[in-house]
Order: sequence, then structure tokens, then C-alpha cells
Amino acid sequence: MMTDGTDCCLWEGVVCSNSSGHVTALELGGRGLYGTGLDPAIFNLTSLQRLDLSMNYFCQHSLPASGFERLSLLTHLNLSKSGFQGQIPIGIGKLANLISLDLSVLGCAAPEDSLDGYDNSIPDVTSWLWLQEPNFQNLVGNLNNLREVYLDGVDMSSSADDWCDGLAKSLPNLRILSLSYCNLVGPICSSLSTLHSITVINFDHNFDTSATPQEFFMDFLHSSVLQLAWSYLQGWFSSRIL
Repeated sequence: MMTDGTDCCLWEGVVCSNSSGHVTALELGGRGLYGTGLDPAIFNLTSLQRLDLSMNYFCQHSLPASGFERLSLLTHLNLSKSGFQGQIPIGIGKLANLISLDLSVLGCAAPEDSLDGYDNSIPDVTSWLWLQEPNFQNLVGNLNNLREVYLDGVDMSSSADDWCDGLAKSLPNLRILSLSYCNLVGPICSSLSTLHSITVINFDHNFDTSATPQEFFMDFLHSSVLQLAWSYLQGWFSSRIL
């Protein structure tokens, strides 16, 4: 509960540094927040290391085009399932300390009093988040510390030529990759096999018949989860995968 006139460090979901008193984390996921977009004042909290606004509802407004680059200490950013739409801002791609990035739109649920017909199952990605400029490679090019990436439902169709090589080149320590419903197309580049730390891969509902599975997935020796449901791959899986 946030009460005017009280120390904000005592509010639920707010974490402050014991030494400086600055706000270092906003853990506000699933708090029933409702607003017309993200207030730019949040970018004044330049000591933030964790920002979680997931599972709230921001009325299908766009994320601010600038401001995220000011949160240079962020290690965890979770804006998933909160009703944002439009282009993912380039400022997120400047957060070099990010370890976990979750911008998924799947499962976004609006409040009961919102517009009738709001679909909280399979997203219409043309009206949600997308990557055009910056494209995927621009977004992750400076995020070498990322361990977890969740972009489920983000339209990455404009990154069809570079998403795969961008992953392999920029995210060497990646462990979790979830890109379901992203409008990805094949082929899947063999360079992904260089991601030796990856344990979870989710490519559900992507690709066309030009993407083949047999030579690529068997190189992920440490992978414990591989999801390819409704992905239109063509060919045979190697027995080494099974």
C-alpha cells in the first residue's frame, strides 16, 4: 500500500539501499496497477537495479521512446503482460548490465472493466510490441550480460535476416531464450550452436518449411527444455536429441 506522506522505502514492492536510501528495486508485478502509459518520472530513479511492472495494465499505450537509457544500473527488467504496445525503445538496448529481459505480451489480461472483447490468449502482434527500428540485432548488440530473454508475442518479422546471428554474436552467456509467436522465419543459423550455456529454448509457433531441425538442436548438450510446438519445421530430428 502506497500512502502519501510516508517514507516510500516502507511501501510494498519498493526496495531501498540501506546506505544511500535510494530506490534500488520496484517489485510491482501483479499489483493491479492501471494507468495510461508509463510515467516518465520513473526514469528519475537512476539507482534502480530491478524493475518489475509485469501483469498490470497500461491501456495499450506505447513505451516512452526515451528514458530507459538513464536506468544504467538495471539488471532485471520485466514489463511483461502489462498491455504495452508499439516499438520497443532503443534505450533498452543501452542497458549493458541487464541479466534478465522480459517484454512478453502473451497472457496479458486487462481489468474486468476494460473494453469488451480483449483477448488474453494468442496476441495480435500487429497491435502489441514489435521490433523494427531498432531491430533485434540493434536491441541486443550491447546486452552481452543477458542470461534470460523472454519476448513471446513480440513481432520480430522485420528481424528475419538477423535475429539468429544477432543472438549468437551478442549473447554468449544466454541460458533461457523464449521467442514464441514472434513471426520468425527460417533458416535457423548454425551459429546458435555456439550458445553453450543455453538450457531452455522456446520457439513455439514460428518458422516456415525452410527451417530444418536435424543439424542444429543436437549441439545444445545442456538444454533441458526444447519447445517447438506449431513451428513449421521440415526434416528429421537426430537421434542424439531424443
